[in-house]
Amino acid sequence: MKIIDVDLKESETALFVGDASMDFNGFMKESRYGKALFIIDENVLRIHGGRIEKEFDGFSKERVVSIPSGESSKSLRTLEMVYNRLCEMEADRDDLLVAVGGGVVGDIAGFAAGTFKRGMDYVNLPTTLLAQVDSSVGGKTAVNLEAGKNLVGMFHHPKAVFADKSFLETLGKETMLDGMAEMAKYGCIGDKDFFMYMKKIVPGEFLERNAGFCVEKALTIKMKYVAEDEKDRGRRMLLNFGHTIAHVLETMEGYEAISHGMAVACGMLQITRLSEARGFTEPGTAVEIEETLSALGFDTGSFSKIQAGKESLDIMRQDKKTIDGCLNLVLLKRIGEAFIHRVPIEGLEAFFAEERG
Repeated sequence: MKIIDVDLKESETALFVGDASMDFNGFMKESRYGKALFIIDENVLRIHGGRIEKEFDGFSKERVVSIPSGESSKSLRTLEMVYNRLCEMEADRDDLLVAVGGGVVGDIAGFAAGTFKRGMDYVNLPTTLLAQVDSSVGGKTAVNLEAGKNLVGMFHHPKAVFADKSFLETLGKETMLDGMAEMAKYGCIGDKDFFMYMKKIVPGEFLERNAGFCVEKALTIKMKYVAEDEKDRGRRMLLNFGHTIAHVLETMEGYEAISHGMAVACGMLQITRLSEARGFTEPGTAVEIEETLSALGFDTGSFSKIQAGKESLDIMRQDKKTIDGCLNLVLLKRIGEAFIHRVPIEGLEAFFAEERG
């Protein structure tokens, strides 16, 4: 079922929540693409390959590019492999790339689509909660470098996103929590009612009782920010709440050691404690975030924190939100209200020093 068409300056994205195969097949019948070429996470192919082959029009094993699971695949080396496979499949600009998997596959497929033969269209079929509520929409595509996360990329919006909760049924608890963190973020920055709704979710009943509503709500919230600020120079930056610290954790601990959602959860809690201590945030806000994350199933007592050392500060200096010598930090005034606080590079160490008691 289509829930929204998002009109952007240079593109349009149709968002579907429901039966992905039915929605995808209908989309293809109404489109004029040549062939569909599938870029798929290898685990998704192993678990859902039979279903996809049976239900999705245009699928064939000869038109599949399989990508190893994990953040390590989000690299220039993987991107080159995809380009070469597209050449072998004689892909052209009238064909359609179909990304099937989590955020890594979406990033690789979107980047490849935006650059192969100077650009072709793609759609996302996200199979993780994190991808369904966040990374599959918005047009950000990127790969990682040794120096940091998402440092090479481009904006290239998918023509459609097909979110189907049935793909979530095979996910483990930790993978589901990744998506929960991003949903909590949306409530923190701009929708207190949604934040309070999330606090009442019973994790074991989420798929049956809450998934459809939460995915629709999250997509609608995110695309509101994207439509207002497509190139991430103003209000869209608010979607990066918790991400400055998250990217430091991912870079220092290793992309395979800490998941993105876990890093974001850690980042939201630490940055709010810091901003409360410095008088920017209403007292008690960090406790509200911690209580909600705990209710969703996070062990907040084991959360990682960054220290204001040389390595972490160097990573922050490379952050894409560092502009004109200042890092644009996303802070909360209170739950449901966020703002951007510019910190000069020379002031980062003082800001990220241990919380003041």
